[in-house]
Amino acid sequence: VSSTDPNIRYLGLETMARLATNVSMHEYLERYKNLILEKMHEPDISIRRQALNLLYALCRPENWQQIVDELLEILTASDKMLQEELVLKIAILAEKNAPNFRWYVDVVFKMLESAPDSVGDDVWYRVVQVVTGFEDPGSGKDAEKQTLQRHAASKAFQNLTGQRAPHDTLLRLGSYLIGEFGHLLPQNVGPRAKFEALQRHFPRASNETK
Repeated sequence: VSSTDPNIRYLGLETMARLATNVSMHEYLERYKNLILEKMHEPDISIRRQALNLLYALCRPENWQQIVDELLEILTASDKMLQEELVLKIAILAEKNAPNFRWYVDVVFKMLESAPDSVGDDVWYRVVQVVTGFEDPGSGKDAEKQTLQRHAASKAFQNLTGQRAPHDTLLRLGSYLIGEFGHLLPQNVGPRAKFEALQRHFPRASNETK
């Protein structure tokens, strides 16, 4: 993996990816996690993609948060050829491993800040499902669900009031969250403030978003 020959580096990562299919090898392979992360900055996209697949395979309860945080940092500087794949894998890892859905919501908003063009409809639709509570409608955990909804609405309000020209995807998600759960925002955020948070972006929004 440290070879000066890119073909050898690729083959090394490919071999490690095959070993990673055996869970018993994960502890051994994780010793090379930092080296694998370095390969995410390679000029050759095939090496970067192989490194991403390997990191995804190595993710487990003991290391998932560090890997997701590292991938979020890489996402900011990554080229568009890899961003969509990064976004999808980060979203899956965050939802699968997050200790609570508030953390998952935070991750999606971070991706909307870093690579909004690469956050597909399926990602923000999923946030809507999770926050609305479609996942477990009979759970009875109303207080927990309301805490999540308040958190999501707050993130939406902060992003829409803090950005001059938010991406259309952020506008769609933010509009839904404020429209559905804006009543859970603090009392000092009145109806006018909520309306203005959305109205100020209306002129530049696409017809589909409007």
